[in-house]
Order: sequence, then structure tokens, then C-alpha cells
Amino acid sequence: MPDYERSATISASPDEVYDYVSTPRNMAAYVSTMRSADPLPGHRLRVAAEVAGRREEGEAEFAADPAARRIDWHGSNRNGYRGWLAVAPSGANAAVVTIHLSTETGDEGDGIENAIIDTLSNIRAQVRAGSA
Repeated sequence: MPDYERSATISASPDEVYDYVSTPRNMAAYVSTMRSADPLPGHRLRVAAEVAGRREEGEAEFAADPAARRIDWHGSNRNGYRGWLAVAPSGANAAVVTIHLSTETGDEGDGIENAIIDTLSNIRAQVRAGSA
């Protein structure tokens, strides 16, 4: 199972960054492939995404842990697709955001790497713009 992981430092408090990324309605603004994320009962979301030029829709598990400043997810459409995002303090008023993704297929490696990089950039831009 291929794993992908990247981190970025963001000039904002870890709590501010975590509050933003852990709110499902914000996902379409920062996850580069996400088009919508609508909460369902329990820890589930109805999601739509553009992946490798195709639209994918389905349900996903989404668990937020405020004490650890971490969210975990896994999708129901893509076999073996799962990931986590963690926010850690870095210095006086900065946060390190780490995104980790795992898939059962390795044929989308460059696309996944680029999506993670774009997502981290989007989080930084949204927080800087005051959207968080």
C-alpha cells in the first residue's frame, strides 16, 4: 500500500488552523480535489471530488480529534483510500500541518503528491486570508 506524506508550516496558531481544517464545510475550499463535503449522521460525509479527470461521489468516514488536533478519514468508493491530517505547534505562533494518504494502488503517485502539495498551499492561503 503506497503512502504519501507532506508537511508545511503555516503562520497561525495551531488551534486556528485545526478549527478550520476540521470543519467539513471548509473541505471544498482547501482539499484540491474536493468539490463538496456534506455532513451525514455520525462521523460520515457525503463527498464529491474530481480525481484524475473523473468525478467521484460517495460517503466517507471523517473523525476529528480536537485533543490531538488530528482528523482521520477513509472513503467508501476507492478501495484502500485513507488518510489523516495533523496540526502541531511550531514556535510562537505557527503550526505544522502534515497530511498522510494511503492507497492500494500506486498508479496515481504524482497526482497524489501534487494534490497534497496543493492542499497544503490552499490551507495556508485560506488561513492567511482570514477564512479560518
